[in-house]
Amino acid sequence: MKLKSWLNAAMLCGCTLCSYGALAFPPDAVELDGNAIQNTAVDDWQNINLNGSSASVKTGLKADLPPLTIFWKGGSKDTLDVTEWWYRDGSVPDKDDLRNGYAAAYFLNDGGHDDLVIYFGAERYANSGDAIMGFWFFQDQVGTGAGNRFTGQHMENDVFIIMEYPQGSNSVPFVQVMRWVNSGGDISENLELLYASGASGAKCGTAGDEGIACAITNEQDELAGVANGLWPYENKSGIADTYPIESLFEGRFNVTEAFLAAGISEVPCFTNFMIETRSSRSETAQLKDFLGGAFPLCSISASKVCGATELVAGNMFRIDYTITLKNTGVGSIAADETISIHDSPSNGTAFDVDQDVSLFANGADGWGPDEELTYSGYYLSSVNGGTNTVDASVSFGTTSISADQYIAECDSLALSPMLSIVKNCALSLEDQGSLIAVRKDYDITVCNTGDAPLDVNLTDSVDLALDEDFALDFAKQCLVDTDCSAGYTCNGNQMCANGDGDLEGNFGGDVCHVTTGNYLPTAMPSGTDGTLSNTATAKATSPVVDTGPLATVGESDTAMCDLCPLVVPEE
Repeated sequence: MKLKSWLNAAMLCGCTLCSYGALAFPPDAVELDGNAIQNTAVDDWQNINLNGSSASVKTGLKADLPPLTIFWKGGSKDTLDVTEWWYRDGSVPDKDDLRNGYAAAYFLNDGGHDDLVIYFGAERYANSGDAIMGFWFFQDQVGTGAGNRFTGQHMENDVFIIMEYPQGSNSVPFVQVMRWVNSGGDISENLELLYASGASGAKCGTAGDEGIACAITNEQDELAGVANGLWPYENKSGIADTYPIESLFEGRFNVTEAFLAAGISEVPCFTNFMIETRSSRSETAQLKDFLGGAFPLCSISASKVCGATELVAGNMFRIDYTITLKNTGVGSIAADETISIHDSPSNGTAFDVDQDVSLFANGADGWGPDEELTYSGYYLSSVNGGTNTVDASVSFGTTSISADQYIAECDSLALSPMLSIVKNCALSLEDQGSLIAVRKDYDITVCNTGDAPLDVNLTDSVDLALDEDFALDFAKQCLVDTDCSAGYTCNGNQMCANGDGDLEGNFGGDVCHVTTGNYLPTAMPSGTDGTLSNTATAKATSPVVDTGPLATVGESDTAMCDLCPLVVPEE
């Protein structure tokens, strides 16, 4: 992951114009004074871990009380991939027993560009021997997993810091910084040296501190424990609320300077950290205790708004959506990194988006902290709205960072299924040979007056032969005549109609259904006018409106027709 906030300024410096290793280091963001108490306005672990700070990212306090998690088996070496590491609960020598650890990241302005600087600290149980510690900063999600094995794996440019602090007066720390490489390392096949302190050591704040990396310990007893506004800590000496000499260690690593000095213009996006104790400074040393946790230097989030906007042919819904991705980390992501989106609509038709940051809305110049990128589109679904899950990640090289899965409830399209029914009838006398019978002529018109297709069942209260099932389209809406098909224009009700007043179906079907016929009633006309009446009822359900098994649209119309005055039936 490229943190472009410093890259552009850095690239302005040609090799003949500036040497990053020679630049004066900016003032430290953390008090590197061998204690945890905040003594000045500058941050120290007291306020970083407990009361807030100006850190861009911090791990918080990570405790590791025995017998929790120690390295296990001889194959757990820093020269090997995480996939070869083992762990178990158990004990280690007291001097190698970690009790607390922490880290924090800052962006410090150094000569016109922002350096990513990581500060770290660790506390041990006993001070009866030299302190040798390692500090890993991983890009992958590294942690403890099932079967006493670690999860995750190394990525190119993972950072490894070894700190050795010998006991004795006037002792100075040895600090060595390496990066993980896939092959061709100079320390081992997979470790390449970025920095090593000289004979004068790399004690923070002294002449040996060249700005790339340093370490410091408490050279006298220092305040510790809850009673002094810190956190729980127990030492083997049994001295309450105290860090005995050489029990607390802290240090600094300027990631930007170290990588630029090695000709590397991309700072990795770390996600996890680990502190370990070791038997020696050798890269193949036996590993002892460890603790760690999340260190999310780069992170993204995903969200989505969506909704059905139109019912189209085949009873499918058009779902319009906008996916919003936000850079929730502290570093900028370059325009040529690839974003991957996997969207799973509730109808099961998943789709994927894979494209560079530059192709997203607002992404042409890269993706800055707190900046949002958007991607919009639509798809067809058999579900009116529905639930969507969105997974998103941004990749860089062989690794990536992922957003938490987002679940979106898409708005449904508000549909109102309605119908109308009109029945007309007329009575007349018909010659049946040996007798004269009453004949009834009728017409029934059922229209879809809503905005959803209907499946209609037509029945009559008297003549069961009139019962019929049919489907009705709904009227096509319009604003101008060009919204309608040939032969139709936009009427005053904003519906497409032809010259006879017939409405155009949205999907080419009939909006109205007319049933005509005649029959000989079995009932005698009544009253002085010879009146007969019966009721036609239309009930309908819609294939696209899920309103429950009993939800039916229904309307009835009663037709009354008189025999007198007599009319001549049409042939």
